[in-house]
Amino acid sequence: MRRKPVEDGTMTSDTRARARPFGPSIGAFTAMRPLDIVLAVVLLGSVWGMVEVVLGGAIKQAGLPHRVAIVTGLGMGIMGVGLGAFRRLYMLPLIAVVAVCVKQLVVPILHLPFLCKANSCLALLIEGGALAGMLAIAGPRLTRREASPDGAGGVRRGQWITAAAVGGCAALIASGAFHAAGMRVAPCDHLLSYNRALGLLTYMATRGSFWAVSSAVLFPLGYLLGLRLEDSVAVAHRSRPALYYLATALCVAACWGASALAISAGL
Repeated sequence: MRRKPVEDGTMTSDTRARARPFGPSIGAFTAMRPLDIVLAVVLLGSVWGMVEVVLGGAIKQAGLPHRVAIVTGLGMGIMGVGLGAFRRLYMLPLIAVVAVCVKQLVVPILHLPFLCKANSCLALLIEGGALAGMLAIAGPRLTRREASPDGAGGVRRGQWITAAAVGGCAALIASGAFHAAGMRVAPCDHLLSYNRALGLLTYMATRGSFWAVSSAVLFPLGYLLGLRLEDSVAVAHRSRPALYYLATALCVAACWGASALAISAGL
């Protein structure tokens, strides 16, 4: 009588293809505790916040164009990494919340009021919510996998088209929502310049279109990176948990430290 093979805790491509999209049983991180998910959210949000503060500040100081489009696309890409690696849809808005906390370091460091960064923080929250909303609609098409002839899990071309469409549409919707909400929360000179007839559509066409292009490119790339990291990071988590948690904590501290230094330097 043949003995039943012992399961090693990993999932085959066929098992993943049948799994419920974005459910708690998806991917190699099925055994991760809530603390592990929280740490992943904090790490990815800290990276996004650092990108906003350091890279965004450097681009603004250098006077280069399309700063918002660049950092928006990178933020979508970072959320794509989280989606590909952990498959938890609820992580995306939480990642945006952590990124907002990083940007709000200006309050204790420069003694500025909270509303000083109201619009940029509002944009991050809207981007996280818009991406989660688009994925709630297109998620099953994006996460469905095929088995290639050698048994490895493949991703179809149509799914990458879906990923690009999801990222681009989420960014475009976010630009419109940001214009509408920002005009009521903290109408800055930039937004007030679009306070005219068809101002919302003009903003989405002249600003949101660049957000959409950047996100349509970087979100699929981030999602692909997350898929590549899924198994290897899960193995590191199981085999060397102390090193895994130490590395996570050091990365988070480095992101917050770099952001604090950049804010102090005037970026």
